[in-house]
Amino acid sequence: MQLLLLRMRRFSPVLIWLWLVSALCVTPCFGQGVIESNSFHGRFSLGLAYGPSRTLAPCLRLQSDSDLDIARDDCGFAEGVIVYGREFFRSVGNQVWARGVVDLHLKTNMQRTWSDTQGSGDDALVLSNRNFYTETGNFLQHGEVIWFGNRSYDYEDLWLLDLRLLDQHGPGLGVQKIKLGIGEGGVAFFRVSSRLGGPAQDTLDLRWSGLPLFEGLGKLVFITTQTGSVDAKSGEKKYEAMSGWQTGFIYTWEDENLIHKWAVQYGKGLYGGSDTTSFNEGRGVALNDTGEERDPTYLMSDTHVEERLAMKKSHSFRLADQLDVVPIESPWSLHVGAAYEQVDFGGLRYEKDAAFYRRGDMRTFTYALRPAYDLSTTYGFDVSLQNVRIDQGYGYRHRDPETGVEQLNRDPVDRRLQRLSLGFIIRPLAYGYAELRSYLAHSRWNDAVKRDITQGAFRTRSEGITGGLTLNIWW
Repeated sequence: MQLLLLRMRRFSPVLIWLWLVSALCVTPCFGQGVIESNSFHGRFSLGLAYGPSRTLAPCLRLQSDSDLDIARDDCGFAEGVIVYGREFFRSVGNQVWARGVVDLHLKTNMQRTWSDTQGSGDDALVLSNRNFYTETGNFLQHGEVIWFGNRSYDYEDLWLLDLRLLDQHGPGLGVQKIKLGIGEGGVAFFRVSSRLGGPAQDTLDLRWSGLPLFEGLGKLVFITTQTGSVDAKSGEKKYEAMSGWQTGFIYTWEDENLIHKWAVQYGKGLYGGSDTTSFNEGRGVALNDTGEERDPTYLMSDTHVEERLAMKKSHSFRLADQLDVVPIESPWSLHVGAAYEQVDFGGLRYEKDAAFYRRGDMRTFTYALRPAYDLSTTYGFDVSLQNVRIDQGYGYRHRDPETGVEQLNRDPVDRRLQRLSLGFIIRPLAYGYAELRSYLAHSRWNDAVKRDITQGAFRTRSEGITGGLTLNIWW
């Protein structure tokens, strides 16, 4: 608690600043007759899991320490997000409004005690905030919204696949809900740099949403990013400028019985094969990281020219779909989703046994199926099937099967992972919505990655059984 309070102190001057800015924006617009209100919401998740031989259960991963956690329940995790908004409304005429929004995000993998918060990486208790911004709406009497600050902007995902479609976040400013005759437009600009250094990155984000199509609405997106050549921390010029762009279309059809959402995306350069973030996080997500996670070494001037040229030529394509069928007044429901991505690395080569080979395309296919049945308003059960297949996946993180020493070559390796779980659900009374799920799961993976998929009891195996509890609360 003492550490938490010390860390929160850093936010105090910014909180005061945000309040003052909001007040300055509101006062000249509203004058008298202002209605004030508060909004408060968030979520809390907790999971504990156990494996064989009295060990903690593993996180089943296919590429790196943070990639493709399709078995997130088996990781053992704790996560909480608290979002608070302070809103001001004009009480007469067209409602001009303004608000300040701030959230706090706490996260740990539960493999260390609460007193071990001085660790690093995934072992530590991490405190962060993705939203710290102010906005005002209907300022020009046309329904537009103007904002600036640190923001998670217009986030889009497919929850069943744990797949991020759009995750633009960072310090910036923009205008949303611009009337375009058909639908609404949005323009946003972000400048992101890591606190550890690296080049600053400027991103322009253009969105056209609310496009009528069949029974639903579509959203057209274009994002372009340009990196600088100067280290944002030291001022030293040591990077090569690099650019990239992506475009996509996201469609959502929703009625009282179902939600259907699909997306098609294409990226090039920084949004192509150069970004080594995992499939589920999406191309370009690493461009937004401002902490220790972001690695700018691939942009350094001393990087081999051939690698930089390959980076510029690289491109990616993704198609993803999810259907949620939840009939009203029916005890059953069905959730199904699938996604495919193909990445061309632009002719990048890797070395193996003193010979060079051209890096082939990486193809990823994943699907998930989750039928559920409610025995009553309180009790129910579900079955969850998840499958991930990666052809020509990243291989340079492999460990020697005998010594466990990490290998340095980039020999691509095909990867497979399947997981089937049976869960019993209890929905206790709580403020908002709460769901407690106990489960038993069986997972299996191919021999080529059995020494990399996890550590501990499963290190030399190709399958295993885990069990645990997860609690999710939303309000």
